[in-house]
Amino acid sequence: MSFANIEQWRKSGWKNRLRSLDRQQERLLDLYQDEQIEKPSYLVRKQRLDEEQKNIQTRLLQIEQEAKSEQIKQELIEDFQQYCQRIQENLANPSPDLQQEVIRLLIDHVVVGKNEIVIKHIVPTDDDCRLKPQRLCVRISCSLQPEFH
Repeated sequence: MSFANIEQWRKSGWKNRLRSLDRQQERLLDLYQDEQIEKPSYLVRKQRLDEEQKNIQTRLLQIEQEAKSEQIKQELIEDFQQYCQRIQENLANPSPDLQQEVIRLLIDHVVVGKNEIVIKHIVPTDDDCRLKPQRLCVRISCSLQPEFH
């Protein structure tokens, strides 16, 4: 049984209980009007029924809010899944523009010296990097042979 079905079933039960309480209040009022119960007894019973109705209505509002939250959550999950699918499709066969954008994200900055070019970038190289990027520096000398430091 799905979350929505469980919530619908619970909501239905609470609504049935509300209808039952309405009938009880009608019967209670009939008893009072027919002078079969005294006013103090009527007021005590009515107050008890009113409180239960109020509690059930509060619970029904909570169920509605939970259902809305669940719906929003499901929509976000679906949107995220669609986004991931688009990203995977783009990464499978990246366009030159996408390749450039990825390179721009990886390069921190470039320093051009008299006889060298220094490219500072962020690349996680260690398997145990715990998703913390490490700054690396690549030096390219005039002969354009990279030197890693």
